Amino acid sequence: MTKRFTAFLLAFIMIFGLVGCAGGEGAETTAPEVIDTTAEVTEKADVSIELTADILKDYIVCRPEKVKNESIDVTIEAAKDLKNALNEAFGVDLKLSDDWYRESDGLPETAKEILVGKTNRTETANVLAQIKAKDFAIAFENERIVITAGTDKGVGDAVNYFIENYINTTDKKITFNEHHLEVVAYQYPMGSISIAGTPLSEYKIVYPKAGDLVTYYTALAISDYIYDNAGVQLEVIDDSKAETQYELLLGNTNRAASNIGIDLGTDKYSLSISGTKVVLQGDHRMVAGAAGVLINEYFKADGKAVDVTNLPTAPAAATYTFKKATSGIMMIGDGMSAVHFAAAIDTGVIKEFVADTLPYKAECTTASYSVLHSGKAYTDSAASATALSSGYKTVNSYLGVNHKKQEKQNIRELAHSTGAKTAVVTTDKITGATPGGYLCHYPDRNATAELQKQIDKLISEGKVDYTYGAAKNNGVDLSVYTREALSVISSDNSNFFIMIEEAYIDKNSHNNDLSKTTASVKNYDKAIAYAIAYTMIRGDVMLVITADHDCGNLSQKANGDYIYNSDNHTNKNVPVFALGDGAAELINKDVIDNTDIPKAFAKIFGETNFGS
Repeated sequence: MTKRFTAFLLAFIMIFGLVGCAGGEGAETTAPEVIDTTAEVTEKADVSIELTADILKDYIVCRPEKVKNESIDVTIEAAKDLKNALNEAFGVDLKLSDDWYRESDGLPETAKEILVGKTNRTETANVLAQIKAKDFAIAFENERIVITAGTDKGVGDAVNYFIENYINTTDKKITFNEHHLEVVAYQYPMGSISIAGTPLSEYKIVYPKAGDLVTYYTALAISDYIYDNAGVQLEVIDDSKAETQYELLLGNTNRAASNIGIDLGTDKYSLSISGTKVVLQGDHRMVAGAAGVLINEYFKADGKAVDVTNLPTAPAAATYTFKKATSGIMMIGDGMSAVHFAAAIDTGVIKEFVADTLPYKAECTTASYSVLHSGKAYTDSAASATALSSGYKTVNSYLGVNHKKQEKQNIRELAHSTGAKTAVVTTDKITGATPGGYLCHYPDRNATAELQKQIDKLISEGKVDYTYGAAKNNGVDLSVYTREALSVISSDNSNFFIMIEEAYIDKNSHNNDLSKTTASVKNYDKAIAYAIAYTMIRGDVMLVITADHDCGNLSQKANGDYIYNSDNHTNKNVPVFALGDGAAELINKDVIDNTDIPKAFAKIFGETNFGS
C-alpha cells in the first residue's frame, strides 16, 4: 500500500494474518499489535501478490443477495462506488453481481471475486468472526478480496478506505500478502470485558417471560448499550429457554439464583453474583438500576480491559443514585390525557402505564398564546410543540416562532450548540406539528414544502443527527426507532437530546376510535419502557414523559365504559412524569406549565435563562 490511513481519529489499525488466528469474539488470543494511525504500518512478511489490470479484469464485484435489514441498499451503493473506482483506475469494467449460488452445486470454494459487505462466502465469515460491530476490514484469501464491516455504515467506510489505501493509481496495481487481513478497529469506550476470566460475550441476558415491560426492555437496553460501547452482542432470551452456564439474570426469573430471599421494596436494587450467574434484582426500573451499576461501576467506560472479580456474592438492598444529567429524553404522547392510559389499562390493552410508576409526576397546563389572549378554546399541536421545545407560548399553527413571528431557539438546537447529538422521532410524518416544533421555524404548520426544506437543510448541514417520521400511516413500532435513534446519538457515551412522539393517540381520538387509541397508548408505553431502562442504565439522563394536549375529552361512565365527548382538543391538563437528575426540580408542585419543561432541559446544557 502506498497511502496511509490518517483520517479516522477514533480508530486504530491492527494487521495480522488469517493463518493461525483464533476466531470469534471472546476467544483467548494474543493481542495484536496496536499501531498509531499516523505511523507507518509494518506488515507481516509473506508472499506478495500484485493485482494488475490484466488480472483484475477477470474479477466480479460481489455483494449479498439477501440481508436481514435495510443494509442491502447501503451495500449496493458501496459496491457500485468500488466498481466505478476500479474502472477509473484500471480501465476494467467489472460485472456487479450478488452471492447467490445453486445449492446443488454448493458454495464455490474459489473464485475471482471482490466481496463487498456481509456475503455468504466463507472468507467473509472468517473476517467477520474476528471483528467487532464498528470495525471494518480488508482481506485477501483464496483469490478473493474481502471488504466488509460489522455495521451497514461500516461497509461504505471500508470501501472508501480500500479505494484510498489499496488502489495504487501510480503503479496501476493492488498489492496484498498471500494471507492478508487488515482490521481498522473502532476504539470503543469500553475495553474487552470478562467476568472472573470468562469473556462477557459468553453470557446471555435472561429476563422472566411473565415479567413486567420495563424488565424486558432493560434486557434489550443492556444488550444495545454493550453492543454500542463494547462491540459485543449479547443474546437476549426469556427464562423459558434452556438454562446456560453464563447468564445475566434480570428480575424474578425461574433460575434458582434469582431467588435472593430479600424484600427490596419499590426503590432498592440488588446486584450480586452466584457462581457464574450475575443476578440483577429490583422492582420495575430498579432492575435497570442494577444494570446501570454493573455497567458503570464494574464494566466502566475508560477504554481499558477489565476482568470483573469483585461483584458482591451476598445479595443486599442498595440505593440507586443518579449522576449529574448531561443528556435529555423528551417523550410526547400527542393528545393523551390520564384517562387515555386508564382506558388502556381497564380494557386490558396494557397491564399498567409504566410512566405512572415513576417517582415524579404531576399535571401540566397546555394553553397556547391563542387560548390565553385570543379566546381560542384550546391549543393545537404546533403551538404546544413550540412551548414544549422553546419555552415560548405562541399562536395556534405557529412553529418555532413566538406570537410576533420571531424565531426562538428550541432545546434541540441548544443541545446541538453545546456539541450534543440530537434526534427527533415520531410516528407522524417528519413535517408534522410536533416534530416540526423541534426542527423548524415558520408561522404555518401546514406549509409542508417549507418545513421539509428546513429539515433537509438541517440534515445536510449535520445539525441534527437522526430523524425518523412515518411515511404514511399508523403501525410503526415506536420502541424500535427509539432504540435505533438512541444507539445513533448516544454511542461512545455522547451527550444527547432526543424528542420522541407517539402521534396516533391524537389522530385516533379525533376519530373517536377507542380501540385504536388504546393500541397507540400501548405503542407509546413500550417506547417509554425502553427509555426508562435506558435512563437508569446511563444514569446521566433526565427523562420527561408528557402530552402536548388532550384530545377527545375521554371520560368513564358509571358502568365502566369509556366514551368520547368531543372529536377535538380540549384545554384540560395532561399528565407529566419525570426521572433522573433534574426531575425533582422540574416537578416541584402538583401542576406545572408546558413551558417549564424545556427550561429544565436547558439547564442540563448550561442555559439558565431559556424561554420567555
